[in-house]
Amino acid sequence: MPQKRRAENELPRPNKQQQPKESSTVRRRNLGNFIQVFGDTMPKACSNCRRLGLECKVHVKSGVCGKCHLSGSGTTCDVRVTQEEWSRLVAERARLLNEMKVALQAQKDAERAREEAEKARVASEKSRNDAIALESVLREELRKVEMEAEDAIAVEEAQIQALERHEAEQARLVEQEAQRSSNLALAPYTWSIEGGVTDDFWEPSESTPWVLT
Repeated sequence: MPQKRRAENELPRPNKQQQPKESSTVRRRNLGNFIQVFGDTMPKACSNCRRLGLECKVHVKSGVCGKCHLSGSGTTCDVRVTQEEWSRLVAERARLLNEMKVALQAQKDAERAREEAEKARVASEKSRNDAIALESVLREELRKVEMEAEDAIAVEEAQIQALERHEAEQARLVEQEAQRSSNLALAPYTWSIEGGVTDDFWEPSESTPWVLT
């Protein structure tokens, strides 16, 4: 196995083919095609494009238009930024800066609103928890009050029943006393009936000397 690896390592390796270097002309033409795709149309074309009636496009990173690159006359391209273009760029920059300022302020406002909302959420959660805790305390106090009321009702019911029994007993005694008094106030003939005495017992006679005549 080691001998085989050495044999493989000793095999001649093919030479890498080197890519031919592109000339400056080819590269400039490629750059011209690139600018034609990604460049911006100039409001005032260079003299070469004006002479040929071509659209003059220049990329922001290049001072030569795409057509001059393609024609190889890049050194003679006289494209210039007009005063109108400078004014447009300045105005566009100012607009973007102003919109960026607005966007940053919107971010600050949104962050402040988020913080306020978070504070409100925390306060709401605390208020909810406090309300739940208060409800639990109130329920316990209510349970105690209801138990006290239940005990009070039971005591009052027992006392009322005892009072009713006492009043009934008093009424019974009063009725008995009244009945006894009524029996004492009966006429003698009624007593005879009650006591089994005949009516002759109350008639005056010699046999009853204690009866006054």
